[in-house]
Parts: sequence; structure tokens; C-alpha cells
Amino acid sequence: SALLIRGLIIISLHAGACCPIELSPPRVAVRYGDPVSINCSTSDHLYKGMGWESPLGGTGLKPVRHLTWSVDALTRWHISPVCFLSPVPKSGRDQCSKNPDVVVYTNRSVVKEGEPVEVTCIIRRIAPIHRVIVRWYSSDTVITERRAEGSTEGLVDLLFGYNYEHFKSSSVRQQQLVKLKCEAVLDLLPEGPQLNPPSQIEELEDIEVELGSEIYLQCATRANPRPEYSWSAPTFLDVTQVNEDGVSRLLIPNVASHHTGVYTCYASNERGSVTKQVTVSVKGETHTLPRSQVSFCR
Repeated sequence: SALLIRGLIIISLHAGACCPIELSPPRVAVRYGDPVSINCSTSDHLYKGMGWESPLGGTGLKPVRHLTWSVDALTRWHISPVCFLSPVPKSGRDQCSKNPDVVVYTNRSVVKEGEPVEVTCIIRRIAPIHRVIVRWYSSDTVITERRAEGSTEGLVDLLFGYNYEHFKSSSVRQQQLVKLKCEAVLDLLPEGPQLNPPSQIEELEDIEVELGSEIYLQCATRANPRPEYSWSAPTFLDVTQVNEDGVSRLLIPNVASHHTGVYTCYASNERGSVTKQVTVSVKGETHTLPRSQVSFCR
């Protein structure tokens, strides 16, 4: 079973977790063709300098403790700049590096026949990462699915790119607009909770009561997630519904003749639903008025 989560979708696991580099910002989303800059700094004096390695905006090694990677117009969909530190000789330190997350996106655009489209989906603050599955849809059809990789603990941001290559001549002519959707799913099995539909309702039974007495009808079922309850009844005049601890009750403190009739309890969750009907008969009732079935939900 799986827990569904939807949203605008960043991922990347940083190498060099012990490297004394501070990136500001550590992740950035930039529109294709726009400028971008990220500052790299260190306070460790056992490094003689730093630099940026990148096909755009690379700097080489500089004898500084602060260095900015800057690109006037970012025109690459996939780019992973690296800030590195070079140690002082005989300091006992090794060269180390960190990569910021750079997400390149674009607004809705017009494409040519046969031209692939690069799309990106970002999911923020999700865990555990090894249980995340991302699906891409074209309209309502799944076109690709893959599981996230990594073992980072705690909440992380995930970035998934997809190269949509299905703009063939026929489909472009037939579809003026292609809708792509990403969907993140937490696959919690086998360790996660077992989801199941409501079980059959057993406690609710036909009942015959004295006029003026107090009764309650109890509707209970086992389900995960906890079910929602609703009722239909001949009347809800002087009837109270109480839902607590996974159980629903109808309380009738003073039974009257108009309470005679069929009561139906409905229990449902995302996995399924069940219903059960019971008949309430009132002893000593003097007359029965025509009435229509009404519903009450909570």
C-alpha cells in the first residue's frame, strides 16, 4: 500500500559532508536563460584557496576564502558546479568539495515537432528518501516511474528531471497542449502501516423499545485509515450523532413514534465502504405518520 503525496517537485545528495564549505544558497531554482550566483566560503585556515569547477562560470583555484560562482545567462538544463578547497601542504587536510543543487526550469512554452522537452519536479521536505517513488503522467497515463536513491535520514528536498521525448509529428498536430504531471508516493510497505477497508458492521441489530425510553444505536468497524461515518434515518428530530474513538452512535434520549423505521449506517475510507441497516420498533406508539428517509453526515 502507498501514501500519496502531490506537489511541485528538489533532490541531490551532497558529497563531502565533512568538508568545511558553506554554500549560500545551498540550492537554487533558476529559470532557463536567467542569471544565477552562489557563494562558496570557508573559515578553515588550513586551506590555501578555493575554486569553482563548472562548464559555465568556472574560476580555477583562487587564494581566497570567499568565491562566487556566477553565470549571466544559464542555458544548460543539467549543470552541477563544484566548489573545492585546496589544502595547505603538510596540513594533513585533503582536497574536498561540495555541490550546490541547481534546478533549471521554464514556464509553459511552445515546442517544435520532434523536439524533446526537459521538465523538472520538486518535492520538498519528505522522508524516508528510500521509500519515495516518483511517477510522471501525460494526461492520466503513467509514462515513467522510478524510485529515489540515497540513505539520508530526516527530511530532504527531492529533484527529479524527465526528458519528455514523445512529441512526434502526429501527436503534436493532434494535441495543442500536452499536460504533464508528477506524483510522489511514499511506499511504506512492508514496515509501514497496513491499510485496509472497513470490516463488516456487527454490533448494530434490530431493536424494539418502549415509548419514551432512551436508546443508542452503535456503529463500529475496524479499518485503516479510520473510517468516516454517516447515517440515514426516518428522522433526526431529537436525535444526536456522536463520533469518537472510531465509533459512531445515534443517541435518542426520548423515543417517540416518529423514531420508528429503518436506520442505515455507512462507514467508508479510501480503501472501501460498508453499510448496515437496522429497524427500530416502538412499543405503545399510537400512530405512524408518513415520512421520508433523511440523511445525516458528520
